[in-house]
Amino acid sequence: MSILKLVSRLGVYGCTLVFSGAIFAQAATFTEPAKYFGGTAIQFDVGYQPYSIKGSDLRLNYGSLQLPDQRYQGSSIPYFVGLSHTIALGSQATIAAQIEVNPVNRQYVLSVLPGYAFTPNIQGYSKVAFVHAQVSVDVVNNQNKTASTTGLTAGVGAKYLLVSNWYGFVEANYVKMNSFSLQTNLNGLTVTGQADYSGYNIMAGIGYKF
Repeated sequence: MSILKLVSRLGVYGCTLVFSGAIFAQAATFTEPAKYFGGTAIQFDVGYQPYSIKGSDLRLNYGSLQLPDQRYQGSSIPYFVGLSHTIALGSQATIAAQIEVNPVNRQYVLSVLPGYAFTPNIQGYSKVAFVHAQVSVDVVNNQNKTASTTGLTAGVGAKYLLVSNWYGFVEANYVKMNSFSLQTNLNGLTVTGQADYSGYNIMAGIGYKF
């Protein structure tokens, strides 16, 4: 075999190995997409939240005279700053812990987010969270009452990895707060009762993964 033929064959073998290695690396990327979502991240999101507050067991001056139940509906623009950490549980499954804070109404959300990475860029996830918040109640005669209460949130979301560790995401959540006591005034008379808060929100945001 001539030297030229030997060099030619070695060149073909080398190109084949390089090409095969590239295909293998790309296949590994698509068979283990969960690792691209792992790590610590910070994020900001804003959304729209219609809600309903039901006032029940409403009584005048702490007495036996009971008023009809009242229902107030409204909407708000919630926003949060969040910090999370995600780990891969396998080639596609992930789990994350997250804390979100709204400094205006002193709302804190502690979440667990099981996820599934469909590709190295696209992840779907569910959300189960404990909520602590200040809630403003407007039940009787436009009188406001702010109360501290706790509740739960459940929802689903999707995340898309952009360039340079940035990502965008959208979420849909249902919020249900525990019942809490309210006290307001109606024509100089004290009105007391119980309030129930529930609602849902659609959120969109952007984050950075370290």
